This record gives sequence, C-alpha cells and structure tokens, in this order.
Amino acid sequence: MARNGDWPSAALTLNTHIALGDIGPQDADLLARFLDPDLFEGEPPLSVPDRISPLVFRMREAIGAALSTNALPLAFAHADLRNTVGWKSQLEAAERLIRSGAISENTIHNLYVARTPAASGGIWDRADAIQRLDTAVIANSANAIDAALPQAWAAMQTSHSETAFARLYGPKIIAAQAQSPIAAKLALLSQEYETYAQTVENPNFLTSLAMGTPTVGETDLEQAIARAFNDPNPDPTLIALASDG
Repeated sequence: MARNGDWPSAALTLNTHIALGDIGPQDADLLARFLDPDLFEGEPPLSVPDRISPLVFRMREAIGAALSTNALPLAFAHADLRNTVGWKSQLEAAERLIRSGAISENTIHNLYVARTPAASGGIWDRADAIQRLDTAVIANSANAIDAALPQAWAAMQTSHSETAFARLYGPKIIAAQAQSPIAAKLALLSQEYETYAQTVENPNFLTSLAMGTPTVGETDLEQAIARAFNDPNPDPTLIALASDG
C-alpha cells in the first residue's frame, strides 16, 4: 500500500495488526520507521535481531539501515550481486556463493573481468590475476597462459574457488597446449578430466584415478583410494549405506 502511495491505509493496516498481536514489536518498529521516518528522527538506531528474515533485510535497506551480508546466512549474499551494489561487495558475495556451488562459474567470471581493479591487495589482486589469465586465454597464447597461471591459481586457492576456476578455464588451457604443471591440475579438476586423462602418455596416480582404474599409490592416502576402487570384497555395511544415499 505504501509503495503504491496509499500511506494512510498502510498506517491503518499496520496499527490494526499491531493491536491484534499479529505483528511483533521488532517488526512493528521497523515497519513504522518505513511508513513515517520523520517520527523517529534523532532516535537511536534499531538493534539487529538475532534472526534476520528477508522482510527485515529489505526493510532495513529501505530505511537506510542496511545490514552487511558477510555475517548473514549464505542466501542473503545473493542480494549483493545486484548492479546497485559496489563492485567489491559483488565480488566478495560471488566468492562466498561459488564455494557452495550456489552460482555458476560464468557469473563470478563476469564479475572478475567487469572493471579495472581500483586498488591492490586481497580481492583486487585476485581480480587482476584472473583478468591477466583471461587475456592470455582469449589470445590462445600458451606462453602467456603459462606466465599468468601461477598467480591466478594462487588467487583461486586463497578464495577456495579452485574447482570453479578449473571448470571455467581447464579445457581452454589444455586446448591452448599450455605446459605449466598447473594446467594438468586444472584439467583433472574440470568436467573434461577423463578425456584429458586419456591423452596422457605416462599416467600418474591422479590420471589413472580419473580413468577409474587407479594404480597402486605411493602415499597412504593414494593406497587407500586405490583399495577402494579395486577391493573385490567391499564392506557390505558401506555398500548398504551408499545404496541408501
């Protein structure tokens, strides 16, 4: 009602439902400040409730008391992907979301290359590293890719986004015949891991694992993984658990 210009009806509706007990004190205070901010000029800021609902989040934005999404549940980070939000906040939200698979790698890629980094350090360095690699990949230059990969890979390790990074760049980097050892890691983390493994002349443990036939590993972890693939008599309890999801 208020957003359509019918403020008196909105105020009447609010007061009615406050009187009926349908709206709790915290929501009532928030909605009242939205309807008539002049009444609350000079009042102390609202306290932050223990649980933030979508209504509370959007209403606080509307009255100029927006909450940072960094300390809120992951779903709220989507709000920071809007074009009205600063680029740094968009990038930080995208990095949170990509780690849980909540957005596609194309979404965060488009944000990384959207503008020129305004400063250095932290997220700006990550954006710069991705932009340098992106330029090399577009040019399809193996030498330029090899030069840019270490910094870009280190940046993605810092943000724990290696898998999304591999899905985005792995096949392109292999197609460009980059020689960096990191290129092989990207290929094995990408969705084309099996196709890549078939092209390796001297397979190691990881490439044999990608083919589903791991060789006997050197480390305890590799040996455990190999046994899991090759054991002719797997634990029936584990098989039953796997069958139940």
